[in-house]
Amino acid sequence: MLNYQQHEKLANKFLSIELKNRMKKERVIQEKGFQFSLKVIAFYKILVAQNEFVISKQLLRQQLALVQTLRKLQRLLLKKILLIKCQSPLEKQENQNTG
Repeated sequence: MLNYQQHEKLANKFLSIELKNRMKKERVIQEKGFQFSLKVIAFYKILVAQNEFVISKQLLRQQLALVQTLRKLQRLLLKKILLIKCQSPLEKQENQNTG
């Protein structure tokens, strides 16, 4: 059986791995969103050149909605990461108070 210190080390190691994975996911989301935005803008320019103004405006509106959704997702991921970071010290303090 693990003692408290060994358990704490394992928990911290797991948390740091979990945080790194979440940060990687966040970067992937950002990069793919940015690349997609560039493609949409290029397609928008093609549509405008062909005098397709209605479709091009709709395309840009949808792209803006997607960017806003990605930003919300990013904020949620950051909040979750902060909660995980804050959770470990709080648990440590609770264990010291009860022990």
